[in-house]
Amino acid sequence: YMVAAMASYQVAPPEPFTFSRPEEWPKWIQRFEWFCYATEHHNKEEKMQINTLIYTMENEADHILYSSQLSEDDLKKYDIVKFESHFMKRRNVIFERAKFNQGDNS
Repeated sequence: YMVAAMASYQVAPPEPFTFSRPEEWPKWIQRFEWFCYATEHHNKEEKMQINTLIYTMENEADHILYSSQLSEDDLKKYDIVKFESHFMKRRNVIFERAKFNQGDNS
């Protein structure tokens, strides 16, 4: 009976990413990766992982991905496609602007 109950357990993906809040990227991608492990999605081929990431993030992810100028080979690699460089770079710019605006120019 316990096996049947566990088989019906479903894990929901994280809410779509809020693109206007890039500072939340590390937390969001961590939740997405927990979702992938909980659903054994991390064992699927990279193309499926990438499609699930884009679908879960929603609309703006398509635009970012196709404007990223990644090579055709890189577009097939989850660790490259998962937007780390895009959101972490943007987060650093925001942090630096805030630091500058507070007068901490050192």
